[in-house]
Amino acid sequence: MIAMGGDDREGGMFDDPTFLARYAPTGTLGAGSSAEVQLCRDGRIGRDVAVKVLRADQSEDRDARTRFLREARLQGRLEHPGVVPVYELADAERARPWFTMKRVRGITLEGVIARLVARDAETCARFTRARLLAAFVQCCRTIDFAHAQNVVHRDLSPRNVMLGEFGEVHVLDWGLARLSDPGERTRANEEDDLSETRPGQALGTPGYMSPEQALGDPDVGPEADVYALGVILFEILATRPFNPGSTTRERLDLTIRGIEPSAALAGGEHDVPPELARVIASATRAHPGERTRTARELADAVERFLDGDRDLAERTRMADALVIDAKSALAREDGAIATSLLARAVALVPKHVEASTLLSRLLLEPPREVPPAVHERMSRWAEGAWRAAARTATLRYLFWCSFIPVWIVMGFRDPPAAIFAIGTLVAMTAAMGLVAAGAMRGMLGAVVSFLAGTISIAVFTQVFSPVLVAPTLMATHLIVYCAYAAPVQRAMLIAVALAGMGIPIVLEELGVLAPTFVVDAQGIHVLPRLVDFEPRLTWWLLVMGATTAVGVPGVIAGRVRDALVGSQRKLLLHTWHLEALLPRDER
Repeated sequence: MIAMGGDDREGGMFDDPTFLARYAPTGTLGAGSSAEVQLCRDGRIGRDVAVKVLRADQSEDRDARTRFLREARLQGRLEHPGVVPVYELADAERARPWFTMKRVRGITLEGVIARLVARDAETCARFTRARLLAAFVQCCRTIDFAHAQNVVHRDLSPRNVMLGEFGEVHVLDWGLARLSDPGERTRANEEDDLSETRPGQALGTPGYMSPEQALGDPDVGPEADVYALGVILFEILATRPFNPGSTTRERLDLTIRGIEPSAALAGGEHDVPPELARVIASATRAHPGERTRTARELADAVERFLDGDRDLAERTRMADALVIDAKSALAREDGAIATSLLARAVALVPKHVEASTLLSRLLLEPPREVPPAVHERMSRWAEGAWRAAARTATLRYLFWCSFIPVWIVMGFRDPPAAIFAIGTLVAMTAAMGLVAAGAMRGMLGAVVSFLAGTISIAVFTQVFSPVLVAPTLMATHLIVYCAYAAPVQRAMLIAVALAGMGIPIVLEELGVLAPTFVVDAQGIHVLPRLVDFEPRLTWWLLVMGATTAVGVPGVIAGRVRDALVGSQRKLLLHTWHLEALLPRDER
């Protein structure tokens, strides 16, 4: 950084009557190793100007003098808003050369980064990442213009970028700049032997100069400036040096070996967007031919990011507004509206933490009251589930009907009761078939089929008594209906089934019906009441009944279990997808 220095008036511009006739020195702005900058008042126009003059101890050095004049001429020919304009150049033979230029006000990018590192509140509020990136784009545009004029800066660093009070961005200190076209240098009467970089001589600022500069390449081109711009971009984003060397030698060695941007970015406090990390990596390749080709391409890449960043900011504002409206809807217990608003917010900004958290919790936690639309869907689901169960039950009852010929062959002892039992069994099977086909909907089909089945089994108790075979048939009959019934409905079904089994027992005890079994010292005797007990057919009928009693409940329970597991799997998958919307620490 330029150090403050005193006024050295010997043999210089302050003894020049022409200079003093127009300019009145008012103070020193700064001083460097080869020149100093004075603040003067231009009396002719009435403005403050900066006057740069070669130091007295450098005025006899031909090389230093030539470089000073070349800086003034190159800076003067670069007519661009990002280059401080040169007003006047004086090269008296026996005096120190000087030139006047616009006085710029502001703070260097180096100073801004230092204050950001110190967490200065005012600087953090004033120089946001977006503003610094916009200033960087302006800086790239300035360098691109210089390259178009065949001028390479060769000393770009945050120290040489000035940010003005009103959005101006100036690239300073063109003292090491050179014309990259030999023909241009000749036409400009450059004294090449004295002013050009000699092989092996590294010019620039260590840490920002490119590898070819560090190696002393005398013919560096625009790629060297692109490298320095990449380093500056890194330091804007990371607020720490790209080159971690602590001494000049270390920084030069690291530059020559090449610095991997991903390693430089690792472990940083600031989150560098991956798009810009790729831009930095491309601009800071060790080999010039592998770098981003021009400063314009570098500016365009950052500008594309800024356009997307501005779009993200606008979408974030919209999402924030939607979250506020969703909270209001939740306060009114209008979950449907809140869900819709939050879904729109997440669609605008997928990583919006508050919207994602609220939406996931809203979807994962059921409301206290079930909405009417959900009731309607549940009814449709129950209807579909009942029809599916009815299809299975119809096959089961058809299997029961297959035993009717066996009963007929065995012979009826009580034809009216037998015909009634067969009729109720056929009616139950038909009703269940109508339910399965969708011809009989709602509770009507369930009530008709259940009552018909219960009555049929109650009459069947007269075949092998109410305590043998019939209870297992009633149990499998009850399972089908209870699996799809609500708690209150299940209680009613169980009561009706118990009545179907209990009434025949009570009637037998009261003597209304003839007893179907007798218990004495010799054992339990089952008496034929509804059909004759033909020994062989009776034995097969009992075997088939027992097989059905064992197998059917297993089939029914298996189907219910499969349906339950399928629903649970869908629910868990649904929950897993929704939880992915939550931040990790909220899951």
